[in-house]
Amino acid sequence: MEGEWKVTRLSPMDNVMPRFYTNLILFFRLAHNQDIHEVHASLDKSLLRTLPSAPLLPGSAYEIKDDDDQVHGRGRLEIRVHSSARPTLLFNDLTEDSDCEDLEDLQQTALTVQKLIPPLGLPDTRPDGPGALVFAAQANYIRGGLLLGLTEYHPVIDGASGTLLVRKWAENTRILLQEEKGQADTAPRLDITPDSHDPGILERLWHEAENVPDYNQPETADDDTYRLIGLSAPNLTHPTVGLERQTSPPRMRSTIFYVSKASFAALRARADSDIQETEGGSSAGKGTIRPGASDALMALLWRAICKARFPPDEEQTQLLLETATESALDTTLNGRALFSSNLPWTYLGSLVFINTTRLPLSTLLAPETTLGSIAQEVRTATDTITPSKLHEGFGLAATLSDYKALSYPFATFAGTEVCISSWLAWSLYDADFGSLLGCPETVRLPHGEFDAVCRQCVVLPLQVHGGFEIVLSMKEEEMGRMETDEEFMRWAKVVSN
Repeated sequence: MEGEWKVTRLSPMDNVMPRFYTNLILFFRLAHNQDIHEVHASLDKSLLRTLPSAPLLPGSAYEIKDDDDQVHGRGRLEIRVHSSARPTLLFNDLTEDSDCEDLEDLQQTALTVQKLIPPLGLPDTRPDGPGALVFAAQANYIRGGLLLGLTEYHPVIDGASGTLLVRKWAENTRILLQEEKGQADTAPRLDITPDSHDPGILERLWHEAENVPDYNQPETADDDTYRLIGLSAPNLTHPTVGLERQTSPPRMRSTIFYVSKASFAALRARADSDIQETEGGSSAGKGTIRPGASDALMALLWRAICKARFPPDEEQTQLLLETATESALDTTLNGRALFSSNLPWTYLGSLVFINTTRLPLSTLLAPETTLGSIAQEVRTATDTITPSKLHEGFGLAATLSDYKALSYPFATFAGTEVCISSWLAWSLYDADFGSLLGCPETVRLPHGEFDAVCRQCVVLPLQVHGGFEIVLSMKEEEMGRMETDEEFMRWAKVVSN
């Protein structure tokens, strides 16, 4: 192939990410009789304009060959981009498809992955294989609207960087449309600096903070440090697996819940009230810890999910309670602000850390345990995460000997852990694509993506009016209990299932 190849080696934090594709679907309303080919041409041109800000976008991920003595760790990834490569945007006309509902109907539906997501298959990163495409989009034109399906390779793009890419694409679309009308776009620009798409910046900043690699760390690091970077320690005895699909997965059900702005505010007020009632008593020392609304939400979900999974009348639950079994809540943490003040907030790689909160399952499920006290535990755990802890985690990620043999705590149906990904802070509903599309009306995940591997709980971005949706996938009988849990349903309502 004529032209040049550019090869970029990924950071240690990219390499410890689970090696799967993440999918997202943006809903847009189209004007009556809108020319979908005109819309598609504008999206295609503006996506191409995004390349200077995100040059890895049209590339593919490959494992570096084991005989490369400049690289530590089997299975480390690199991105190869050919000079002729363009970002992938597929065209899918479903306007005459009798099986495809219109926009209003689909907004009330838990979406399946079929037809709406680029058909990339499973990622194949073998050094001489086809590679795992970093990014692909598919524009699905339906009656009354557009469903823009986005597929991103998780080791390269996380929730924060994926949001930035959407916003930059939207900006470029808006500018293009204004230019075609001979007008100027005066909205503020999203400035993505060259450092933002350089995975090597993390290691440079880590060394500048006077850190040095310790290749004994994988053997000496404790469970907390492994868990901070999303991994299970190799010496753990509780059930934990890789990302293999279960041979006989349970029957699963996905439900979308909605929390209104008023309910979200009332939830935080309830947590505050719980704390105020305990001040002056045995919890006086914790009374100064004021959890935020997000902490209260994590507390609510943690307890509700565990109540659904461990009903009191089951023998398994009684055994767990009698043996003082702990439950761990793992929530995702964007590491950009804490890792270094010199790291651009627009950094486009993966920099996800895990905040772990632990409580005895008996305490978590006890009726006398208040929502506020659980939220305090979540806030306390969050506040213990410092730059030095993130650097310790980065050091562990950098010294692992085999990135193809990693184990993830979330990837199992066993155990008492709960993993929640929160996208509340990712601003997508105001990503303005200009006069043809405007801003997304709805942001959704295809439901049931991980049903053969584990449960899933994702809090979707905050909507313009202040409410948000939660996508939850659980075993059928668990979901039945979740949807009838009085405490949880006081704050949330079912959108679809």
